[in-house]
Amino acid sequence: MLYLNGFHHGKHLDRLNYLAKLTPMWVMSIATTMWESRDEDIAKDYPDLLAWSIRELYVKTFNEQVQ
Repeated sequence: MLYLNGFHHGKHLDRLNYLAKLTPMWVMSIATTMWESRDEDIAKDYPDLLAWSIRELYVKTFNEQVQ
């Protein structure tokens, strides 16, 4: 959680907390994948990729909970 939060300095913390509560395996797997590939070229795009992923999964998860 702290590792992922560090990419946006708290901007997506509320959504990350929400996702960690409902989809903890996603949060753990994305953090693990990002950590393991932190030295690769794609790492420079992590903040944008993470923001997009959080936004998409948050909307999907929220909509599923409302229904």
